[in-house]
Amino acid sequence: MNNQFLNKISIEEVVECEVTPEHAQLKIIVKGESVFFGNEAFSKSKEIARLIAELNAIGYLKENIKLMHVSIQTSTGKVRQHSSARFHLLLDNISLKKMPQLLGILSAQKNLDIGGLDYEFGDLKKQKAYLLIEACKNAKQQGQEICRTWEVNLLGVHSMVPKWRNPFDDKIPHEVSMQGWQRNRMRNPEPDELQGLDFTTDYVGKLCLTLKVDFRVSEFIDSAFF
Repeated sequence: MNNQFLNKISIEEVVECEVTPEHAQLKIIVKGESVFFGNEAFSKSKEIARLIAELNAIGYLKENIKLMHVSIQTSTGKVRQHSSARFHLLLDNISLKKMPQLLGILSAQKNLDIGGLDYEFGDLKKQKAYLLIEACKNAKQQGQEICRTWEVNLLGVHSMVPKWRNPFDDKIPHEVSMQGWQRNRMRNPEPDELQGLDFTTDYVGKLCLTLKVDFRVSEFIDSAFF
């Protein structure tokens, strides 16, 4: 049979499941009185060193803190060691159970702003495999029911196109200031509010699959429609 005139039916199946984040990460900005770069910032900046010591006290390790970049503030246009600096740090791999303690430490810092809160979900391979199988089963069942109604035979799959919507696709960029603590806009169900920042230790996201399947079917019989 010429594929140009191939008889087929199209099925679209949508399935989803809830997924729990593995950990969270925070972007923070530490204001310092002196400029340092690279590893020197962790050892020579007194503001960062003090913060790391307090975080270590609750079991959050220095290895999870990354210096993203340094912005320098100067009125003369010349960079000197004693120019004021803003250290942009990423706090990664934060246990959700430790987050309230960690946020408590951050909120006590007068020279610190929070740039954003993100939940991390990992690769989601097992959840995606489960949803794909469920969507295939449902699509096949629908195809078989349509074929029985139209009195045609389902011959096989012509094409299959999965479209994923990950739980982190809906993240909206936000700035959370320690001064005003502007609300982040993540859709948390009944969040525990901590100093105005939306956060919950039992946050769940949704993984969604839209599967479009084209099935090959036998030639239609006029009597099926008349």
